[in-house]
Amino acid sequence: PDAKKSGQVLDSPFKITPNESHFFAIVVINDSVNVPAMKVRMSDFNKKYFSIRKLTINNLMLDNQRQIITVGNYNNKEDAMNYYNLFQEDDYVVSNIGKDNYQNFVISVTNYPILFKDKIVQKYLEFFEKNYVSTK
Repeated sequence: PDAKKSGQVLDSPFKITPNESHFFAIVVINDSVNVPAMKVRMSDFNKKYFSIRKLTINNLMLDNQRQIITVGNYNNKEDAMNYYNLFQEDDYVVSNIGKDNYQNFVISVTNYPILFKDKIVQKYLEFFEKNYVSTK
């Protein structure tokens, strides 16, 4: 219980930080996804639903097989989850990509460098499911 109070989750390098800035992130398999085309679709999605926001889209190589595309910045967890939930409902961005070729989630500015440095997407997805999705 004490670890939870400090924001640290037991057995996880990630911290629960709902009030800090967050990103929406999508990890894609390089060989299966046309990243420039996907970024255009993400930009279209942002214009359709979030035209008054100044959202930025960036991508970086996560490793030899994967890239991570981020959209942000969001003020906090709730703000980012609004984007995530709408993204889940509208399949425009990922309609031409098989579900096995991407993973999407919301991540705080504290947790993003940990995920990026250690390349532990699956471990973060478990943290995300437990601390973001199941707490709606």
